[in-house]
Amino acid sequence: MQSEPITKPMISLDVLGKMVRTLSTEQLAKLPVEKLPESVPDIIYTIGTPEKNAILEDLLIKRDSERMHRQVNDRETYGKDVADAFYLAESNELPPLVIEFTREVQSLSEMITAKTGDTDGKITEKTAGLKLLLSRLNASPVLTAEQVLMRVRADKRLAVCEKRMARALRRLEDKLAPASLALARYQELRVKLAHGEMAALRKRFKKEAAQQEILQEEIDQLNLQLQEGSKFLARALGKYHSSGHYAETQEQIKQLIARKRMTEVLIDDQDLVDWLDAIVDASLADVQQQGVHASRMLLLSLLELYCRQQEESALQIAQNPFSQIDPKKAINFILASEQFILDYFAKKQEQSASLFRTTATNRRERLGVIMEGLVRELKRNLRKLKI
Repeated sequence: MQSEPITKPMISLDVLGKMVRTLSTEQLAKLPVEKLPESVPDIIYTIGTPEKNAILEDLLIKRDSERMHRQVNDRETYGKDVADAFYLAESNELPPLVIEFTREVQSLSEMITAKTGDTDGKITEKTAGLKLLLSRLNASPVLTAEQVLMRVRADKRLAVCEKRMARALRRLEDKLAPASLALARYQELRVKLAHGEMAALRKRFKKEAAQQEILQEEIDQLNLQLQEGSKFLARALGKYHSSGHYAETQEQIKQLIARKRMTEVLIDDQDLVDWLDAIVDASLADVQQQGVHASRMLLLSLLELYCRQQEESALQIAQNPFSQIDPKKAINFILASEQFILDYFAKKQEQSASLFRTTATNRRERLGVIMEGLVRELKRNLRKLKI
């Protein structure tokens, strides 16, 4: 009977080198083949004697032969997908994508810790690269293998050795463990970066708020004069005599609107989506809730300001159709803050299941809970939010 694969740990290359150097040929021949490294570099063969090298080669051949024979049997019994999943689970190789993702998250963390003005562009580039890596990891064979085996395990029609299945799933979990830790750290970093960007934007809003209010008061006052004065002059002097004053007031309003737009701090809707995405993904990954909550409240305040900004822009156009702004284009940007959240989650629900044992159904349920919480917080704080 063939030996069952074990879950952990395998023999590292360093340990194998020491074994080749110190163990006798008899002891070396008794090494468990399932613990041997996936690939053995040529330098290992420079350590031992020709007899030891021959034993090591025989062990590797035996390991590969047993694995191939098991895979053939699995294909005949369970089909290709299950056979490939077992093969990947029972190998001793750490997926290259896991290694790369872990390394890149560490690199991003170091960049943020030592952040200077010159590193902003590099951080943006690194973050974009990590987002792509994560999508590749979500579609990687190791994650697919885990999903296949979990599905087979739940299918009572297939008689699969429960002991072997449990070991295979534990091995896959071990393979994904470094990426799981890196993922949690990555989500923390994304929220931290998003919080910094949102805080800087909020600070700019506060700085320009007073000037914006002054300009708006002047615009409102001129609008009032325009409405009241034009009616009086039209009655007293006739349209011809009042038109000059009317045109002059319109020009003043246009100039004030232009000044107001120049000092206006604009919020990009794609930035809002990116920040919301960072917060939602961190919530899905159960990142520290205190930091996520603070960022979520900051985002909601900016979202309210964004929607208020669009509404005021549309109102400005309605009150001043002569302002030379395309009304249709501006009004098309108007959206309610709650609808913004609902639209975002509608698209988020269409994405595939997130990383590491989160099924599509579970992900949809968790997204629903997060969405409801955000909308509830938004409504609760809507009247409290101030610039």
